[in-house]
Amino acid sequence: MIRGVLDTNVVISALLQPLGPSAHALLLAVNGAVQLYISAEICCEYEDVLRRRTIW
Repeated sequence: MIRGVLDTNVVISALLQPLGPSAHALLLAVNGAVQLYISAEICCEYEDVLRRRTIW
């Protein structure tokens, strides 16, 4: 099984571009094809970035 960590940029890109390669990587993890390694620090970073307000 493939194991890895998804960088915060990959998670955000997956949410913004649901048909892109980042979304594919996230779906592989969600479906169990890739085993994710996530620390408390990484989880906090995901939360921090997802809660930020952005002006587009």
